[in-house]
Amino acid sequence: MTGWLTGGGPRCAGGGISPHQAAAAYPKLIVKRKKEVAMPLILLQAAPPANLTYLFAAFAVCWIVFFAYAFFLTRRRRELEQEWAELEAEWAAGDGESGEG
Repeated sequence: MTGWLTGGGPRCAGGGISPHQAAAAYPKLIVKRKKEVAMPLILLQAAPPANLTYLFAAFAVCWIVFFAYAFFLTRRRRELEQEWAELEAEWAAGDGESGEG
């Protein structure tokens, strides 16, 4: 038989085996269709797509959003601390002037 994948290619893990040899070696990974020779699933699958660029981009976007949120949250906390200090100063100054007590 000719036309089988031979060793050295990325899609052939068995070094150029026939479908019958693959069926014996990989009995659970066989795809059978009517009127076709059974081919092992390993030989039918191509290499997984390399979507690492998209994964890295999503990872980077998540970290950028996180640091932007942390920056704005820290800035707002400082503003609130400053406002709190001003209110305490007004309250302390107001207690002395009102004469309540």
